[in-house]
Amino acid sequence: MKHEQAVARPMHPLELNDAEREWFLNACGNYVTAYRRAVQVLTGSLPTWAERQSAGRPLAVAEEHHEEIRELLALGVPVSKVATRYSTSRATITRIRDSEQGK
Repeated sequence: MKHEQAVARPMHPLELNDAEREWFLNACGNYVTAYRRAVQVLTGSLPTWAERQSAGRPLAVAEEHHEEIRELLALGVPVSKVATRYSTSRATITRIRDSEQGK
């Protein structure tokens, strides 16, 4: 019977970092978060496809148009006309108008 020698494998970085290993093992079942964190610890960053997107819904009207909308409203253009021009709801236009006033 041949005796095989055990090949020494290099230690995984998570085996060297007790705090990260402990966090990874107790990741509360959120495997996506655990994977992202492990990749980030191992490589120092995330690949572009794994980076988080900004939270929330996209804006109905781009921020660069908010000042134009406020100017139109200040000139007396009705909210419904501005909403039609920017293809959005009256509520969105009202929210943009009110955000300037700090409501």
